[in-house]
Amino acid sequence: MRPILPLCLIAGLAACASPEIERVDPFLNITPSEAEPAPVLAARPLAPRTIGEVDWSLAVLNGRLVGRVMEVNLGGGVLSGDGPCQSMRGNYLGTGDIFVLETFIVPNMPTCERRAIQTEIADAMLLTRSARIEDGTLLMRDLQGRVLLEFIAIDVTPDPEPVVEEAAPAT
Repeated sequence: MRPILPLCLIAGLAACASPEIERVDPFLNITPSEAEPAPVLAARPLAPRTIGEVDWSLAVLNGRLVGRVMEVNLGGGVLSGDGPCQSMRGNYLGTGDIFVLETFIVPNMPTCERRAIQTEIADAMLLTRSARIEDGTLLMRDLQGRVLLEFIAIDVTPDPEPVVEEAAPAT
């Protein structure tokens, strides 16, 4: 009798997975074919006009792609962000043709595996003398005009809440 029980279970589970059976959402008491499609929100391209308008993600360091190793905010003359090992913080003067870090704090984490790239980022930041947005990309250049850092804008505004219409009370 034992071998028959597993066969019955397999046959019963196969019937549950039948494609002809349409599931009912237990919370809404509707089937998927009755449900309205979710609204599609159009992505809006980021076109910041000032460096403090959005957060920035480092994309290129000294001419090579680095992925998302650092995100910074440059609002109000303060640079703050999360680096590869730990947060970085500093104060800067100017934007555009003049950009100088006055103070820049980068914790030394000898046990961090990505310490070399954090040091390279810090060195590039300290050599930066101009910061301009060109075609939506924040470019930081040294005194000779070489691009040291390229950042892409990150949208940090929360997604809009979908509008849910409440059903009229039954009378």
